[in-house]
Amino acid sequence: MFNNLDLYCMESLLIRPKSKDEMELLREVLKKMKIKSEVIELDSKIRKKNEFLTSLESRILDLEKGIKEKKVFKNAFDLLNEV
Repeated sequence: MFNNLDLYCMESLLIRPKSKDEMELLREVLKKMKIKSEVIELDSKIRKKNEFLTSLESRILDLEKGIKEKKVFKNAFDLLNEV
């Protein structure tokens, strides 16, 4: 009847890469291993939220660098744009 391998073949695995580079690498590995894969686009609102959260850390680091360098911000909007 079914063995353990058959059970695994009926399951799905959801992977959420953090960047396009990660996505391309994963797709390439799966292709070489002859594992079928499918890309499902996230809802645009969710995708934008994920992109914002992913870039937030680097923007905060840039802001900290600007503060250390005593960069002058013209107004609150300039400061927020740095974040």
